[in-house]
Amino acid sequence: ARVAAVGIDERGRAMAGLADSVEAWRVREEEKVKRAYLSLLRRDADDGGKRAYLAELLAGRVTEEGMRHDLAGSVEGRAAAWKMSQDILAEIGEVEQEQYKVGREHHAVLIGANGRQIQKIEKESGARVQFQGDNDLCFITGTTDERAAAWLALSALVDQGCLERMPIAAEQVRLLIGPGGTIVREIEQKSETQISMERDPEPCMVVRGAAAGRAEAIRLAKEILAGDMEEAFYVEQRYHGYLIGTHGTRVRTIESDTGTRIQMSATEPVLTIRGSPERRDAAWEQIQANMDTYDAEASPAQQQRDDAGSPAPVAGPSQDE
Repeated sequence: ARVAAVGIDERGRAMAGLADSVEAWRVREEEKVKRAYLSLLRRDADDGGKRAYLAELLAGRVTEEGMRHDLAGSVEGRAAAWKMSQDILAEIGEVEQEQYKVGREHHAVLIGANGRQIQKIEKESGARVQFQGDNDLCFITGTTDERAAAWLALSALVDQGCLERMPIAAEQVRLLIGPGGTIVREIEQKSETQISMERDPEPCMVVRGAAAGRAEAIRLAKEILAGDMEEAFYVEQRYHGYLIGTHGTRVRTIESDTGTRIQMSATEPVLTIRGSPERRDAAWEQIQANMDTYDAEASPAQQQRDDAGSPAPVAGPSQDE
């Protein structure tokens, strides 16, 4: 009886310690919400907003960075940032703001993929650059030298034309876009450009950005096209259905993760992967991992049914761009 009592007491202390840890975690996450509201919206968090963001943080559906990004990009967040900049202008006499006219057709290019281009200009010039999406205005805040440096950088990008076309074959358009846009996004991120595809009057890749970025984007695209090949792998048909997944979700995930195209034979134990050598290797590695998971999780009866089952349906191309 004494041993049982000791055991119960130890479990009670363990449960109490766990409860304390959970409560401490909740308090830390709640502090993150409070700090974000105060720093970005300049006010205390309202009950509804606090509950919503706290639930998202605790569930792991949003990070602190993601929450702050949401708040900063909200209507209230932008208004608070504008007021803060005006307050700074009032306090620091040498910092001023100038207004310039920049056509809206240039805004996306000057901002760049994920804001990288405008961040680079701000970092190098020391000025703050803001565009108003509903008109042709650009606001530059900083000292005289900082504003001049920022405007010089912006003007240089506009004067360069910011656009270059690379002719490609019609069948290469989907290849450069990649499953779910994975490949074109990767090129944009590495080259700090924005890319679109044109099919008329002739297929081409349109690259917008600085001259160096455009050159890098075209180099990456040519490298992808040169290395693009189709490779066949032996995969027993009992794996085909599992690799395809419900409604094709599993094979689409592999394609999206690796930027490849995957097809499975309806009559042969063969699977083909299309992409560059590095992408094919990455896709094959994921496929092997999925086959290992199937072997570990599927019951012998299920594996026997799959072995004796009808040929698997053909998978891929799985997405239309």
